[in-house]
Amino acid sequence: NLRWLENQTNGARLFFDMTVLTNEEVFIDFGAGTIKSTVRGDLFYTLLPGSDFKKFSLLPGVNKISSFIVNDTNAVMRILYQPKHWSADSVSRGAGL
Repeated sequence: NLRWLENQTNGARLFFDMTVLTNEEVFIDFGAGTIKSTVRGDLFYTLLPGSDFKKFSLLPGVNKISSFIVNDTNAVMRILYQPKHWSADSVSRGAGL
């Protein structure tokens, strides 16, 4: 039973009422704005009022992520982060302009 997920670095916390079933995998995708289960499909309804899904983010550098899970039965939580950013593909010092 997932109760909350928190980035302790910036204080963003999400509250849940989510029971994870045996052999179920749940994917929380902040980029796509979805919470999906391999067994039950969409689980966004398990996000409780008072949670700001769009505010939850990572800060540059080290982030401390924690969760509160009750009645754990060998649950495993993994976090995958794929950095996406703007880049400078071509630069000029201005002398040639």
